[in-house]
Amino acid sequence: MATEIYGSPILATFTDRDLLLAGRLIVRDVKAPDGLRTVLVRLDHAPVRIPNLPIHLNRTVNEDGLKVHKHTGLNLLLAGIDEKHDAAAEFLKLLSQAAGVKANDVLGFDLCAIDGQPGAFFGQNKEFIAVRALDNLASCHAATMALTDVPAAAHTSMIALFDHEEVGSESRTGAAGTFMQEVMARILAGKNTEADTMARAVANSWHLSADMAHALNPAHPECFDPLHALKVNNGVALKINASQRYATNASGEALVAELARKAGINLQKYVHRADLACGSTIGPISAARLGLRTVDIGIPMWAMHSCRESAGAFDQEPYIKLMRQFFV
Repeated sequence: MATEIYGSPILATFTDRDLLLAGRLIVRDVKAPDGLRTVLVRLDHAPVRIPNLPIHLNRTVNEDGLKVHKHTGLNLLLAGIDEKHDAAAEFLKLLSQAAGVKANDVLGFDLCAIDGQPGAFFGQNKEFIAVRALDNLASCHAATMALTDVPAAAHTSMIALFDHEEVGSESRTGAAGTFMQEVMARILAGKNTEADTMARAVANSWHLSADMAHALNPAHPECFDPLHALKVNNGVALKINASQRYATNASGEALVAELARKAGINLQKYVHRADLACGSTIGPISAARLGLRTVDIGIPMWAMHSCRESAGAFDQEPYIKLMRQFFV
């Protein structure tokens, strides 16, 4: 089964794992207004796998590292189907059964191969967590929990959970699209019809860009700035980059410092090594597109973009507390 890479995963971590298929199906439904319905699916067993070569056929793998070809090395082993069977039809049947619909009613699908192993705590005192997609579902979870736990206020608070950040955000549902701008305009239009309402609201607003951060890996200290290395279970990270890969400036730093003080949480600062390429977030994109004052934060994690990521189990609570204080 052929696959296509999304974003920049650590390819070797997907080999020899129990991989699930999950995503959405678009199915025919005569009762729906437009005759179509979206069904979310997640197969309850691991139907696919990327088996490694045995060391007998790849003798230098431990010295050279596992190198996975982006096109030929990621084909998923799905099933042993002989020539008498229609592989495409068998696969469609598998998906339709998971969705509870007829195979001929499945009109389209978006599916991802994901780690099938449940999340787990580890460490001597279970102080760490390992699970897929911490980047960036941890931030989505924290933002949702914070927004739903704050009292009503005179100002309008909102969260935006975008698609496609890992591939540049250039899509209808990405941060570089018009969706957030249009939603803000509609909210404001319902309250005030003056021509400059949107401009004034933007000038008086802040945008908290929340995305995970790189924790110090004790085995690889050479990859981190020793003055700004993040420790897991040591609080939220304020992310700073002079080249605007993160949108934080002095004003944003002051804002977050005060939020952390009021929330009673510890705040760390992250600056990427100057001689290594720095990743980015939707913060600079949204700041440039909307004109919002923006600051980038996150919590530390290990192995970002691995099939199975890990982080401190005690950092999520202060992450939520900081965002809750932001919304107050």
